[in-house]
Amino acid sequence: MGWLLKKAAPSARPTHVIVTGDERISIEVQSPLNTRKTALVLDGKTTATDDFFGNGVEYTARREGDTIVTSGVMTSPKLGKVPLETRRSVQDDGSMLYTISLTFPGEPPTVLKRVFKRK
Repeated sequence: MGWLLKKAAPSARPTHVIVTGDERISIEVQSPLNTRKTALVLDGKTTATDDFFGNGVEYTARREGDTIVTSGVMTSPKLGKVPLETRRSVQDDGSMLYTISLTFPGEPPTVLKRVFKRK
């Protein structure tokens, strides 16, 4: 899976459209393959479900200062339950740093970082 993620991450050029409020966030990810829309409650308690590389994910969302954090578990048929965390934060230059952290069984966390420039 590590090799796949390292190869897949640079090949896709998605666009993130993010609208935040005090208690909710709406994220639309547009990529060459599809467009996905997600609406999340930022309370760290309300569970949402999604899909990540064909695997089901159950997670919660919260704010940590100016960073939007989702934490949950991806269920893989081959690997079982894999902890997953994403972080989206605006940098000083206006770009967004998007970090994905996956912890596969018996492995140190696999961390992917992408920077999205504002259009």
